[in-house]
Amino acid sequence: MKKQTLIALLIAAALILSGCSLNTVDKTADGNQVILKVGDRTLTKSQADSQVYSMQQYYTMYQQYGLVNTVPDAHEILDEVIASYTDRFVLLNKAEQIDELKLTEEELAAVTETAQKNYDHMIEDVASTYITSGATGDALREEAIAYAKAHKFGTLDDYLTSAKEDKLIEKITEYTHKDVTVTEEDLQAKLEELAAANKTTYDADPAAYGTAVNNGTAVYYAPEGYRYVKHILIQFTEEDTAAVSAASTALSTAKTTADSAASALASAQSALDAAAEDADKTALQAAVDEAQASLDTANADLEAATAAHDSAIAAATANIQAKADEVYALVTKEGADFDTLMAQYGEDPGMKRAPAMTDGYAVCATSSFVPEFLEASLGLEKVGDISGEVVTDYGIHIIKYVGDIPTGVVALDTVREALTGTLTTEKENAAYAAALKEWTDASNIKSYPEKMGY
Repeated sequence: MKKQTLIALLIAAALILSGCSLNTVDKTADGNQVILKVGDRTLTKSQADSQVYSMQQYYTMYQQYGLVNTVPDAHEILDEVIASYTDRFVLLNKAEQIDELKLTEEELAAVTETAQKNYDHMIEDVASTYITSGATGDALREEAIAYAKAHKFGTLDDYLTSAKEDKLIEKITEYTHKDVTVTEEDLQAKLEELAAANKTTYDADPAAYGTAVNNGTAVYYAPEGYRYVKHILIQFTEEDTAAVSAASTALSTAKTTADSAASALASAQSALDAAAEDADKTALQAAVDEAQASLDTANADLEAATAAHDSAIAAATANIQAKADEVYALVTKEGADFDTLMAQYGEDPGMKRAPAMTDGYAVCATSSFVPEFLEASLGLEKVGDISGEVVTDYGIHIIKYVGDIPTGVVALDTVREALTGTLTTEKENAAYAAALKEWTDASNIKSYPEKMGY
């Protein structure tokens, strides 16, 4: 997670009120000293102290979830708090100077509703966490309200003020975007930039291109050797799927064991071969004999696991063969619409959603599809060809060669929407940053972090 994003999330979570965390912070006698002043808006020492404490708790939580490595010290967090409040105050001061940004009656009604919901939720939390009197209904709520007020968890007015300010910041942020436009020249330049980066990646690792395409990720360059295929999958029954899965796992384990045994034998044999001619080779020969015996056992287990897997596949296939034959007859009938039949009979979830539902799967020689599926897909000679029934661990597939994927930079129109979104976001972020800097430079900002004593 980017640091700026994390800081924004932390500030948003802690911002509702100074000291509104359910973990209270001791107030000092000098808590009303001003730590930050931007125009007429101020951040006091007690408010800043509460924010620092709350953000430390959030950082600790994020650390527990692995989103940050360390929890910054209080001085570092104070810098973040002052910077964030400076931006907030600058934006609010500017928003109040722009008539078109004043909240409408409809917007005021909406933020009031939001504030009430958030306040009510806080009161419910206080009631369930802190009130032990046994009161219920209105009496419980009144006790919770009194407790929240006494412990400075915030009032409804605090929540309403925060909701109004959040709406103003949303509006002035949108205001900074008002002149943002994306031209054809911008799009073409961005396409070439991204395509160059894609080319470096996908020429080195062609399989990465297929993964990106099949996951719906925008791509701007295609390497050689790719085609689109669609397929109708007739799945094994649930019971047979479980049996095949167990047999596949056992087979994979057996292969790993056999490979390891073969490697151990090779090492033992190498050690024996490297020994001096006059050396006592008894122990080395014994190691070779033991490794050979282990390999023989592993190979026997592998043979048995292979037979068991083949048997499970055969039994599972037999249970869906009639249905697969029926679908295959429909698919190969003159005038048949593959997409319609795929929607009706296909049981691969991936082919029921974009982009595969529309385009198909992108495949090449190094794709990570199961070997039987990949071999059949690449074995089709021309666009429009349909495979025979292809059996894999998933069921029976009927595959259609949909089309080739042209090598090189993609056509602009195929990625226009994604590029426009990317460029718009980049330009909006730049416009916002420029406006904020301009307004900040023109603001009367005074900060006194040394008063915190960190």
